[in-house]
Amino acid sequence: MKRLLLFAVVATLFAAYSKDTIEELQNSKPIVNEVPETITVGFEDEATGKGVITFDGNVTKIGKEAFYNCESLASVYCKATTPPTLGSSVFDYNASDRKIYVPASDDDSIINEYKSGWSEYASSIYEYDFVNNTPIL
Repeated sequence: MKRLLLFAVVATLFAAYSKDTIEELQNSKPIVNEVPETITVGFEDEATGKGVITFDGNVTKIGKEAFYNCESLASVYCKATTPPTLGSSVFDYNASDRKIYVPASDDDSIINEYKSGWSEYASSIYEYDFVNNTPIL
Protein backbone atom coordinates (compact mmCIF):
# COMPACT_ATOMS: atom_id res chain seq x y z
CA MET A 1 0.00 0.00 0.00
CA LYS A 2 2.90 2.35 0.72
CA ARG A 3 4.23 1.91 -2.82
CA LEU A 4 0.81 2.70 -4.33
CA LEU A 5 0.56 5.78 -2.14
CA LEU A 6 4.01 6.82 -3.33
CA PHE A 7 2.75 6.58 -6.90
CA ALA A 8 -0.19 8.79 -6.01
CA VAL A 9 2.36 11.42 -5.01
CA VAL A 10 4.43 10.72 -8.13
CA ALA A 11 1.35 11.09 -10.34
CA THR A 12 0.50 14.38 -8.65
CA LEU A 13 4.04 15.67 -9.11
CA PHE A 14 3.95 14.39 -12.65
CA ALA A 15 1.01 16.62 -13.48
CA ALA A 16 2.26 19.56 -11.42
CA TYR A 17 5.68 19.69 -13.04
CA SER A 18 4.55 19.16 -16.65
CA LYS A 19 6.37 15.88 -17.21
CA ASP A 20 5.32 13.86 -20.26
CA THR A 21 5.89 10.40 -18.87
CA ILE A 22 6.41 8.71 -15.56
CA GLU A 23 9.81 7.55 -16.80
CA GLU A 24 10.87 11.14 -17.44
CA LEU A 25 9.64 12.08 -13.98
CA GLN A 26 11.79 9.34 -12.51
CA ASN A 27 14.78 10.66 -14.47
CA SER A 28 13.84 14.31 -13.69
CA LYS A 29 14.24 15.43 -17.28
CA PRO A 30 12.17 18.57 -18.01
CA ILE A 31 10.29 18.51 -21.30
CA VAL A 32 8.13 20.87 -23.34
CA ASN A 33 5.30 18.53 -24.41
CA GLU A 34 1.82 18.96 -23.00
CA VAL A 35 1.02 17.13 -19.81
CA PRO A 36 -1.86 14.62 -19.93
CA GLU A 37 -5.16 15.95 -18.65
CA THR A 38 -5.44 13.39 -15.88
CA ILE A 39 -3.58 10.62 -14.20
CA THR A 40 -5.63 9.48 -11.26
CA VAL A 41 -4.53 7.13 -8.53
CA GLY A 42 -6.98 6.14 -5.82
CA PHE A 43 -8.68 3.25 -4.15
CA GLU A 44 -11.51 1.29 -5.64
CA ASP A 45 -12.74 0.12 -2.28
CA GLU A 46 -11.36 1.33 1.03
CA ALA A 47 -12.45 -1.90 2.69
CA THR A 48 -10.35 -4.04 0.36
CA GLY A 49 -7.59 -1.51 -0.32
CA LYS A 50 -7.47 -2.45 -3.99
CA GLY A 51 -5.55 0.17 -5.96
CA VAL A 52 -6.75 1.87 -9.13
CA ILE A 53 -4.97 4.02 -11.69
CA THR A 54 -6.53 5.83 -14.65
CA PHE A 55 -4.65 7.26 -17.62
CA ASP A 56 -6.47 9.65 -19.91
CA GLY A 57 -6.30 9.49 -23.68
CA ASN A 58 -3.24 11.76 -23.95
CA VAL A 59 -0.74 9.44 -22.24
CA THR A 60 1.75 8.18 -24.85
CA LYS A 61 4.39 6.48 -22.73
CA ILE A 62 4.62 4.71 -19.36
CA GLY A 63 8.16 4.30 -18.14
CA LYS A 64 10.15 1.31 -16.94
CA GLU A 65 8.87 -0.26 -13.70
CA ALA A 66 6.45 2.63 -13.13
CA PHE A 67 4.06 0.40 -11.15
CA TYR A 68 6.41 -2.51 -10.48
CA ASN A 69 5.62 -4.41 -7.27
CA CYS A 70 2.50 -2.39 -6.49
CA GLU A 71 0.89 -5.43 -4.95
CA SER A 72 -2.43 -3.73 -4.26
CA LEU A 73 -2.85 -2.35 -7.80
CA ALA A 74 -5.87 -4.25 -9.11
CA SER A 75 -7.34 -2.03 -11.83
CA VAL A 76 -5.70 -0.01 -14.59
CA TYR A 77 -7.91 2.11 -16.83
CA CYS A 78 -6.24 3.39 -19.99
CA LYS A 79 -8.49 5.66 -22.06
CA ALA A 80 -6.08 6.06 -24.99
CA THR A 81 -7.32 4.49 -28.22
CA THR A 82 -3.67 3.93 -29.20
CA PRO A 83 -1.71 1.98 -26.58
CA PRO A 84 0.97 4.03 -24.85
CA THR A 85 4.51 2.72 -25.25
CA LEU A 86 5.49 0.64 -22.21
CA GLY A 87 8.89 0.42 -20.60
CA SER A 88 9.90 -2.93 -19.15
CA SER A 89 8.16 -4.49 -16.15
CA VAL A 90 5.61 -1.67 -15.86
CA PHE A 91 2.83 -3.76 -14.29
CA ASP A 92 4.85 -6.68 -12.92
CA TYR A 93 3.99 -7.98 -9.44
CA ASN A 94 0.66 -6.21 -9.11
CA ALA A 95 -2.37 -7.79 -7.45
CA SER A 96 -2.88 -11.33 -8.75
CA ASP A 97 -6.33 -10.37 -10.07
CA ARG A 98 -5.16 -7.12 -11.72
CA LYS A 99 -7.14 -6.12 -14.81
CA ILE A 100 -6.23 -3.59 -17.48
CA TYR A 101 -9.24 -1.90 -19.07
CA VAL A 102 -9.03 -0.28 -22.52
CA PRO A 103 -11.63 1.45 -24.70
CA ALA A 104 -14.20 -0.81 -26.32
CA SER A 105 -14.63 -0.77 -30.10
CA ASP A 106 -17.14 -2.46 -32.39
CA ASP A 107 -14.45 -4.31 -34.33
CA ASP A 108 -12.11 -5.20 -31.40
CA SER A 109 -9.32 -3.21 -33.09
CA ILE A 110 -8.36 -1.30 -29.93
CA ILE A 111 -8.16 -4.31 -27.62
CA ASN A 112 -6.26 -6.25 -30.27
CA GLU A 113 -3.74 -3.41 -30.61
CA TYR A 114 -3.27 -3.32 -26.83
CA LYS A 115 -2.88 -7.10 -26.61
CA SER A 116 -0.29 -6.98 -29.39
CA GLY A 117 1.62 -3.99 -28.01
CA TRP A 118 1.34 -5.03 -24.38
CA SER A 119 1.70 -8.76 -25.03
CA GLU A 120 3.15 -9.59 -21.61
CA TYR A 121 -0.15 -8.42 -20.08
CA ALA A 122 -2.51 -9.63 -22.86
CA SER A 123 -4.32 -12.13 -20.64
CA SER A 124 -5.40 -9.37 -18.24
CA ILE A 125 -6.57 -6.79 -20.82
CA TYR A 126 -10.33 -6.23 -21.13
CA GLU A 127 -12.59 -3.82 -22.99
CA TYR A 128 -14.34 -1.07 -21.05
CA ASP A 129 -17.20 1.22 -21.98
CA PHE A 130 -15.93 4.54 -20.60
CA VAL A 131 -19.20 6.31 -21.51
CA ASN A 132 -21.32 4.03 -19.31
CA ASN A 133 -18.51 3.08 -16.89
CA THR A 134 -19.01 -0.63 -17.56
CA PRO A 135 -16.48 -3.40 -18.14
CA ILE A 136 -17.12 -5.65 -21.13
CA LEU A 137 -16.00 -9.08 -19.99
